[in-house]
Amino acid sequence: MKKRLLSVALAVSMTAAMLTGCGSGSSDEANSSAQEGGEGKPTISVFTDYVESNSESVAVNFNKALEQTKEHFADKYNIESEAVAIESYKEKIKAMVAADETPDIFMTWGAGFMESFVDAGKVAAIDDYISEESKESLKTGALDMFEFDGKAYGLTANKWVGALYCNKTLFEENNLEIPTTFDELIEVCKTFREKGIQPIALGAKDQWPCQQYINEFVIQLAGTDEANKMAFKETSLDNEYVAQACDYVIEMIDAGAFNDGAMGLSNEEAYAAFTRGENPMMYTNSNYSAQAIAEDSAIKDSVTAVRFPLLDGADPNQYFGGAIDGLCMSSKCEYPEETYEVMEYLVRAWAEADGGLVTWEVSDEAKANVDFLNQEIIDYSADATGYSLAWDTLFDSNDAQTWLDLVSEVYAGNITSGEEFAKQLQAGIGE
Repeated sequence: MKKRLLSVALAVSMTAAMLTGCGSGSSDEANSSAQEGGEGKPTISVFTDYVESNSESVAVNFNKALEQTKEHFADKYNIESEAVAIESYKEKIKAMVAADETPDIFMTWGAGFMESFVDAGKVAAIDDYISEESKESLKTGALDMFEFDGKAYGLTANKWVGALYCNKTLFEENNLEIPTTFDELIEVCKTFREKGIQPIALGAKDQWPCQQYINEFVIQLAGTDEANKMAFKETSLDNEYVAQACDYVIEMIDAGAFNDGAMGLSNEEAYAAFTRGENPMMYTNSNYSAQAIAEDSAIKDSVTAVRFPLLDGADPNQYFGGAIDGLCMSSKCEYPEETYEVMEYLVRAWAEADGGLVTWEVSDEAKANVDFLNQEIIDYSADATGYSLAWDTLFDSNDAQTWLDLVSEVYAGNITSGEEFAKQLQAGIGE
C-alpha cells in the first residue's frame, strides 16, 4: 500500500456506451474520445453518481456546474455526461477501470477507494497540467486524499462535515432541549420513545450510514490523528477506542435511539422520513442540507444542524468529515490537456455553486449565497483542528466491505460487545 501523508487529520480540513471513450474497448459500444464530434470538436465524456434525482447539496451543485461547463465550452468541445445512482456506481466504475473502458473524467473517492486505480496506471497524474495560480487557489489539504507517491491524481471541490440534523418543532412540542452531550442524547432518545416517537432516522440497509456513529465516537475518544492511523493500518484496530466506540453505539441501540426497521430501510428512505417530519433527529453528512430545506420539505422551517453530542473529555474541534469526493481523468485520454481544462473548470464551478464547505477560494457572492443550514455547519466547525473521514472511503475496497459488514452485524444484534467487534475487525482487515 502506498504511503499516504501522515498528517491527514488537519490536511483534509479544509458513468454506458458513450463513456467508454477513453478505454481500449474494440466493440461498437466503445466510441473513443479520440473521435471528433459531429461538428469537428473533440468529445470529452464525464461519468458520475450525481443523478438528477439526487437532492443532496453535492449533487445539486455539481449538476449546476456541469450545465455551466457545457455551455462555457459549447464552441470548443462536445461534453457528454452520464450518471448512475451511487448504489451501482461504485461497482460500475471499478468494472470500467478493470476493462480499460474509463470515461475521460469520472467521479471517485480518494484514498483507499482510488488507490488501486492509480496502482494500475488507469488514472492520470495532474501535476503537469495544474497551474501555479490554481494551486494557490486551493485550500490547505484539498488534494491530500488524491495524492500518491508525491503526485496528485484528482481535484476536489468541497468537503463534508458530520451534522446532527434536528427538527426543532418536535423538540419544542415535547418540551425537550436539543442534546449537546452523549448522556443528554440517550435521555432524549428514551423520552421520545416513551412518547411513541422514533428518535433517529437511520437507513441501515445501505450499510454506510451505520458506520458514521462508530467513526464519530472513535474520533471523540482518540482524536483525528489516531483515527486516521487506524484507517491507514498504521496501528492496530483491536484497541480500546474502537471497542468503546462500538459499545456507545450498542448503548444507543439498547436505548431505542434508532427508528424501527432500520435494517430494512435505505438511506434515501431514512432521509425521506426525516424530511417528512417523522423523526426528531438524523445524523449524516452536510450534503443532506439541500434536501432538508427544499421547497417540498416538511421541515424546511424547523430544521437545524448541530455538532454531534460530545462524550466526556472529547475535543469539540475534532470532526468527522473532510474532502474525499472528487474528479479524476483517465490516463488513456486522447486529449489530456483539453480534458484537464474541462475538469478544472467543472470543479471550480462546482465549488462556486456551493460557496461554503469548499476546497477552493470562491467569490464573495458565492459565500453570500450559502443557505442557512450549511452556514450553521460552517459556523460550528469554524475552529476545527482536525478531520477524519468515513472509513469505507479510507480503506481499500475489499477492506471497506469487510468493515461495513461487521458494522452491520452490530446493528443487527449479532455482535454484542465492543471488544468482540474490535477483535473481529483486526482479524478481518488489520493485517
